[in-house]
Amino acid sequence: MQTRLCNSTSYRMIVSKNGSQMTQGQAVLIWGATGGISGHTPTQYVLNGGGTPVGVWLSSEKRAEVLRAMGC
Repeated sequence: MQTRLCNSTSYRMIVSKNGSQMTQGQAVLIWGATGGISGHTPTQYVLNGGGTPVGVWLSSEKRAEVLRAMGC
């Protein structure tokens, strides 16, 4: 259930006409980007949409490395 909720919330906030309507080339701030599903899902939406994810509020250097490997 959590995966579906994170997926639909991420889509609505990043992609949909009721959200930010992200376009290619935009930088998108992702608060809590290493927060498991709720952080990785929006990062993937931004990457797949041609945007540049900017992850903030990272709890450790190890998690920052994970985000860098994802393309954040």
